[in-house]
Amino acid sequence: WEQAGKPQQWMIYGGGILSDTAAFAAALVGARFTFVPTTLLAMADACVGGKTGVNFPPFGKNQVGLFDFPEQVIICERFLETLSRRHLNAGGAECLKHALLSRQRDLLQIVMQKLTLEPIQFGDDVMAKIIGVKADVISRDPNESGERAILNLGHTLAHALEAHCAKQGTSQQLYHGEAVAAGLFFMTYLSEQCGHLKGDTAEKMRQMLIESTVMPPRSQLNKALGQPLQQQSFSGFMPFLQQDKKADGGETRWVLLSNWGTVVKAGDNWTIAVSDSHLHQAWSRFVDGYIF
Repeated sequence: WEQAGKPQQWMIYGGGILSDTAAFAAALVGARFTFVPTTLLAMADACVGGKTGVNFPPFGKNQVGLFDFPEQVIICERFLETLSRRHLNAGGAECLKHALLSRQRDLLQIVMQKLTLEPIQFGDDVMAKIIGVKADVISRDPNESGERAILNLGHTLAHALEAHCAKQGTSQQLYHGEAVAAGLFFMTYLSEQCGHLKGDTAEKMRQMLIESTVMPPRSQLNKALGQPLQQQSFSGFMPFLQQDKKADGGETRWVLLSNWGTVVKAGDNWTIAVSDSHLHQAWSRFVDGYIF
């Protein structure tokens, strides 16, 4: 794997799953690598952070991997012209997640505006700001020992949704970004249910997600679940939630917001333990409010 005393250099082109898997392979053999992300999701999220985790069914998402950072990331927005609207919306959910974590309210408005355009083009300055939100967090916590957990906003339910739908084996599967969009929508109800987020702020966040066009249609969610959403019990997600990397002794932990750009903390912990009753109540409200 070395030539003339120099580590092998890899160029990795592709979306999030390919990038994570190829980078993991590079890390295993000591190769250095450059990312050229070809999807909006990979540009905004997967190419940044140094995680090379791969999914390991039936145990869950990102169960095997290493931390290894690319030498550089080359972003060419022309790749976005090759994507379907569904893929763009899925990537847009990760962009909105970063904007929700940022205290830059103008960034949230800009991202929402860009997502409604045809074709979508963020431009170097906006894309740099989106990526910068994650990069700043990672610079303070590269190995996920604390603050980096906030980047899982919306992802706890998202990963459980993905795992549950995959187990159902239906012909309609959810993209990762679609599950994240649903997870963000659920997060607003859960943050409110737990008393951290004021009702009017939670409603504004939900309205923002509705207007952004990133939410997967209810009919699509029904097909992926293999049954109507209103018939889906939250209990069906619990085995997957308990395998989540943030779970602690069977206790599920969540990234919640108390305001725009403000994550709820419990002492030094950036995730919050949530009771089953709050989870079920928030799920019931989520199902009733899922009007897409």
